[in-house]
Amino acid sequence: MMIKFHLLGVILLCQSTFSFANTVVLGDNLLLNPGFEVNIDGWLLPTEAKIMAGSNTNQSSFLLMQATYIEDNGYNNQIQASQCVAIGNAEEFEVRADFNYQKSPIIAYGHRLNLVWYEGGKCDQGGQYGTYLQPKKTLGWQTLHDGSIKAALNAKSVQLTLVQNQRTSAIELSLLEKWWSELLSFFGFFYAPELAQGAWDNITLIPTKLVKNTPAELRFSSEYSLPRGDNYLKNPSFDSKAHWRVWHGGQWVANEEGTNHGALKTSLSSKTNSLGTGAFSQCINLGRGDVFETGIRFKADPESSQTGGGRIRVSWYQDLNCKGRYTTSGRHADPKVIEGWQELHVPELIPAKGARSVVVSVIKSIHGPGQHSAFWDDAYFRESKK
Repeated sequence: MMIKFHLLGVILLCQSTFSFANTVVLGDNLLLNPGFEVNIDGWLLPTEAKIMAGSNTNQSSFLLMQATYIEDNGYNNQIQASQCVAIGNAEEFEVRADFNYQKSPIIAYGHRLNLVWYEGGKCDQGGQYGTYLQPKKTLGWQTLHDGSIKAALNAKSVQLTLVQNQRTSAIELSLLEKWWSELLSFFGFFYAPELAQGAWDNITLIPTKLVKNTPAELRFSSEYSLPRGDNYLKNPSFDSKAHWRVWHGGQWVANEEGTNHGALKTSLSSKTNSLGTGAFSQCINLGRGDVFETGIRFKADPESSQTGGGRIRVSWYQDLNCKGRYTTSGRHADPKVIEGWQELHVPELIPAKGARSVVVSVIKSIHGPGQHSAFWDDAYFRESKK
């Protein structure tokens, strides 16, 4: 998509410590040193994170995250503590963590727990964002919990990170602090507000379901196979909205079209900055085929007050009808900022191992404050011609 997610300037930890087990036992915590009782064992920590002791509910050790403030420079600045673990033959998990905001923050996005799945056993191949747990805006210890997390399709390891954003975790300023900040700014000085400290403890990643071996021949079914080059998508020319799952801001229009009657129009507004969100999608059951391609036609609405774009991509699913574990392909296509119709094309899409269905999805985006609309038409997903 046309939004640029700036990662330069992010304080990243290039590698994580990792633990491995030959077998995974249901109910066991896969994380090493989950309560930080053995100092930093099992964890890779930034310098801004410290092991503390004796002030939490059970008077045991905990991890205190305290980043320094960085002005809004367009980058996603953050510190993170991390641990990588192999997941063996587990496919569903329960995650739990205790968290404490030391002071009340402006918003609750400053601290959170992230999970990223990897196809390599050491968090070293691919990278599929999974989910996150986010603390509520409240003082005192709270428990974060998600008991139904599915690993990405073909994942062999997961990296758990405790993150503090260096712009969105500033605490509320008092009237005196606001006056002082404005005064310093007037004279050209930078005032760094205090960031909301976050304490983490008792973190668990527990497998709750193991993978069932599925015969390889069940992956394909002649029932869903089409001749090479035929379009698997239904209503690809948007003669209506039938067969498409369309999110808020999408409407069928008859006065804009690519090669057939009608098109789908999507709109997105923003009051502050760039953003992107899901627009529409369709689920397809896979037939036989080793290499596929997908594409769609795109036209920006010239009456938009802001530029914008979108992205077409696919996600492979383990079961029919786009159910079960999935992984999103890293291959995609984004439109250029030009007038008129253009084609977005993603070639050489190789199904993930064991995939039996696929979602073709489109994301819409806007490049800053304002409103942006676009027209979409003539979508396809088909087995590539040799």
